[in-house]
Amino acid sequence: YANERGPGRMSIVQQQRKRVEDPKQQAFHYYAPAVRNLPLAIASTDLEAVLDAMLNQTTSSHQRQHHAELRDGMLNFIRKHRPSRVPVANGCQWVTPDLTVTISQHVGIRMPDGSTFVVLLYLKQPPLTQDTANPGLRIIETQLAALLPGGLPGVLDVRRANLLKLRRNVNRRTLD
Repeated sequence: YANERGPGRMSIVQQQRKRVEDPKQQAFHYYAPAVRNLPLAIASTDLEAVLDAMLNQTTSSHQRQHHAELRDGMLNFIRKHRPSRVPVANGCQWVTPDLTVTISQHVGIRMPDGSTFVVLLYLKQPPLTQDTANPGLRIIETQLAALLPGGLPGVLDVRRANLLKLRRNVNRRTLD
């Protein structure tokens, strides 16, 4: 939604509502194999086997194509950065008077330099921009004490193996 411009935003809302209201659509299950297997790959000694298992859990050629892109992106990310997995809290919520956001589809990672991150996995096809990632990064940043004390926020655009981080000079007051 945040990546879309103009009238395309409303189209996304309409499509999502149709998916949620139609039990045959399995709106909540499309990326389930990725959500299960991508974090496991970070901790695995046989990451290709874990990622291949993700592909074997897909139910259509369309879904398989998307998951193959996620597989390739995660392989590139892990091979390039060599992260290890660290425990991170689940079910953390960011709450305002008008909105509650549950932080999910995340994983804790430690980079070879010792830095730790709470990483939200971005699984969609359109490339993720820094401006689009910033609100999610800020939400994670506000909850780091509960998620992973001493950690940093990150959003991994899995398909492109691109870890986006909240820049020091971003205007947090505007994001809030």
